[in-house]
Amino acid sequence: MSPESEDTRVDRSAAGAPRRLGRFEIVRLLGRGGMGAVYLAEDRKIGRPVAIKQIRIERGVSDEALVEARARFDVELQAAGRLSHPNIATVYDAFETEDSYCIALEYVPGISLDERLKAGPPLTAPAAAKLGGQIAAGLDYAHQRGIVHRDVKPGNVLLSEDGTVKITDFGIAKLASLDVTQTGIALGTPSYMSPEQIQSNPLDGRSDQFSLGVLLYLMLTGRLPFTGGNAQSVLYNILHAEPERPGAINAALPAAVDRVLAKALAKEPGDRYATCAELARELEAALAGAQTAAPPSQAMPTGTATAPFESSPRPARSVLPWALGCVAVLGVLLVVGFFGMMSSLDRGAPARPSRPRSSPAPGGLAPSPAAAPTPAIAEPQPASPGPIAVEITSEPGRCHVTIDGRHAGFTPLTQALDPGKHQLTCEWPGQGKRSFEETVSPQRRRLHFRL
Repeated sequence: MSPESEDTRVDRSAAGAPRRLGRFEIVRLLGRGGMGAVYLAEDRKIGRPVAIKQIRIERGVSDEALVEARARFDVELQAAGRLSHPNIATVYDAFETEDSYCIALEYVPGISLDERLKAGPPLTAPAAAKLGGQIAAGLDYAHQRGIVHRDVKPGNVLLSEDGTVKITDFGIAKLASLDVTQTGIALGTPSYMSPEQIQSNPLDGRSDQFSLGVLLYLMLTGRLPFTGGNAQSVLYNILHAEPERPGAINAALPAAVDRVLAKALAKEPGDRYATCAELARELEAALAGAQTAAPPSQAMPTGTATAPFESSPRPARSVLPWALGCVAVLGVLLVVGFFGMMSSLDRGAPARPSRPRSSPAPGGLAPSPAAAPTPAIAEPQPASPGPIAVEITSEPGRCHVTIDGRHAGFTPLTQALDPGKHQLTCEWPGQGKRSFEETVSPQRRRLHFRL
């Protein structure tokens, strides 16, 4: 590699963690994965926060492979750097260090879709469709410029504080394909890979559409469409198996959703929608007029028959025998009534029955009718207090709040909580994190956290 400049130096602490990557001062670690790590950093030149994606260079890679990877790195990152869209995280810079490639990306305060799905509560169908529409818009923008993401998954979809979706890691999946020369395995996250990606065939935007279909399936049902005991089993099922109908897992989904996702998850690219936006529109139309989808916890149990079917209409009963029977019964009643009336006229009016005398009660008082028992009146029970609307604020503001392990949002916010104790965590992005145990009651409806 070339001699180190300011942008290629890595300043490390005594513990081995970098204090600086190039010109960027490291603030803290945001996450770590198989390819490397992500740091929150500060751009010293203009004083803005950035996210640094560090991709490690594996040891033992040949010089020829490194040259190929470096060229791929430059091409992919130049292409990704040209993407400017509200639903795509902007690429600011790219540079190399002695043991890694580094990409400076737009820092998005918030959480990933992966964190949101794990924290709960389950997304409603309209919320999933809304997120899917934003992801589709960003992907189509990149596809129109000849760029395929290749690794669409919940971890690469960021949810900003105002609810905007930001897709990250464009081009990085192809950049990391250096590993193909070593392992022969196509890159990507197995559960979200398209059949053509598994088979190392040429890719276009319809490959990302397949991955988006997997993501929508997960958001609507709480399950992945293709699973297995290991990565090879998952890849085999993607190539050969058909997923369970979404409506068989979440009974609140209309049948039209099954057809939309079946097309997005078609094995052949030509059988899918022309664009991701078309998929998003069809899903929105399929959900129009349907009630909010039940959470996956209320879905149909596993093992329910999954083949789509329509209930068979019952055979129509013959009307004529039923009508003739009714006429016959009516005739009998008329005849009986006629003869009964004639017999009554011959005998004259019946004598009015005499009212029986009652024996006088002791003491000369007439007996009083027996009083009906008075029903016992149940004493009103105190109503158990229901959920309480709790106002949550913080200092400083825009704190990410989790309540009992579930994502709640950013302060200030109002949450309906049951009376009693709750575990709350307040995280100020880039500043700190604190945990609290708070008791909620009708007399305590406001919580305020300080860093």
